[in-house]
Amino acid sequence: MSHAHFPESVPKDATLNVLMKKRRTIAGSEATRCIMKVHVQNNKTQETDLPGSYFNYMQCFVWQESSIQVVLLHSSDLKVEEGLTEMLKKVLWYMGGIFKHICVESQKAAAQEQEWHNWIQYERNLGPLWSGARMHFMIGPRSENDIQLLRSLHESMKAFCSPLVEEDTNFSYMFKEHLPDSDEDMSDVEDTIVQSLIQNVSVSPTGDWKNSKYVHYLIWKYYLYIGLVKHFDHCCNQKKYKKFWPTLLKYIIFLDNVIEALIHPCLSISNDDIVDFCCKNFEEYLITKFLLGHCDPTSISIFCSRCPINIERMSLTDFDWEEYMKHVPQEIAGPKYGYDAEEVPEEDWDGLWDAVEGWHKQKTDIKWITSWVPWEVATGKI
Repeated sequence: MSHAHFPESVPKDATLNVLMKKRRTIAGSEATRCIMKVHVQNNKTQETDLPGSYFNYMQCFVWQESSIQVVLLHSSDLKVEEGLTEMLKKVLWYMGGIFKHICVESQKAAAQEQEWHNWIQYERNLGPLWSGARMHFMIGPRSENDIQLLRSLHESMKAFCSPLVEEDTNFSYMFKEHLPDSDEDMSDVEDTIVQSLIQNVSVSPTGDWKNSKYVHYLIWKYYLYIGLVKHFDHCCNQKKYKKFWPTLLKYIIFLDNVIEALIHPCLSISNDDIVDFCCKNFEEYLITKFLLGHCDPTSISIFCSRCPINIERMSLTDFDWEEYMKHVPQEIAGPKYGYDAEEVPEEDWDGLWDAVEGWHKQKTDIKWITSWVPWEVATGKI
């Protein structure tokens, strides 16, 4: 889960000079090789050879990284807001760290075919400028000083990279590129994505599709959280609800993104083929939930520092979902209400609030984790 590497604040050594020190370019093609060249200010060049299947993704990666560097370089002329400046520095630092992981992991998985079924839709969501398509993924010396282009890039970054609720440190790694609907009134959420999933994929806890029970649980949880918002919206500023309220809203947005990442590739698959469909991103989400119970950066960072196996390398078949359902508080597991939030009696909502809040506030359960995966003991408090 790469978002675990996103810094909670701008690192002290993330000065503008350091962030500008390395400029990446890309060569090759999807059919051959993806050669990443890292140009350092002392005129040294380092090359990394990635699989050709990485080419389209890395084009966008390099374009966005270069665009952010140029906008930061001209931040005074563009009048870039302080909050956005801080976020862009964190994004650049994050991208540098992720690039290192890409280089390492790509060597391990060089023989595997890499494919993201939803990439075309993702580029559409970004738009022609921020995806890089309009400029053919190139930002040369002339473009770097084209103030009109830089203003357009600045507007794109305000739309996609502006930080969300800054005081919620548990989710400080999130920015709008991943949460395009973050400004919605969550009390009026109408989830058209889930409705499309239900209409296009036959989902039941015991359905033929191997992901049915997981999707059924995901949809139940999504509507459960929305139900909590609807029931307690009128008193969200009261002491009992105020502290957990922002976290609950963001988990709804997060679950919405999980569902969206699952549904788009499903819509292009025939009913005959859906039975064996595997969504790697969805499986990584499920494994993270199974082991940690949460997907926040702190929990994931702890896990990554102790477990010698990357979540990306684990298989869902290594874990027993029925055991997980026993591990989760029964109030929020789903079977009690038939996985239907509309079946929750009015008198049960107070107890569900307490159960959900308690579940998300609990510490990492090391005993549970070590019953499934290896765990390296380290000094220091967890």
